[in-house]
Amino acid sequence: MTAPDWPAYYAVTVDRPAWSTVLEAIRRFELEDGAAGGVRSAVDLGCGAGRDARALLRSGWHVLAVDREPGGIAALVASRSWGSAEGLDHPCGGGHSPPVIASSVPFPGVGLPGA
Repeated sequence: MTAPDWPAYYAVTVDRPAWSTVLEAIRRFELEDGAAGGVRSAVDLGCGAGRDARALLRSGWHVLAVDREPGGIAALVASRSWGSAEGLDHPCGGGHSPPVIASSVPFPGVGLPGA
């Protein structure tokens, strides 16, 4: 079995839209919160290049993005397509344990075989 080419994967996925399940979760929380909605928090486990994290950030969420591959976090941070760095936290990658935080949505994304 060949090792995954993560840099190539991030290059292909960095500009892809968020998964429909994430967009639907954002929509439902916005309906629930109404005009009085506060800042919600999410943990994006295995965030890769951040397609879901970016959608959450654009919607005003605070996101802890976690990926074991530092290149994924680097692609997310470099994209900055949601505006400022405000709202994004991420561990250093490379096997470091992230802090535990309370979140509205623990979203594991889509697991990749062999990952």
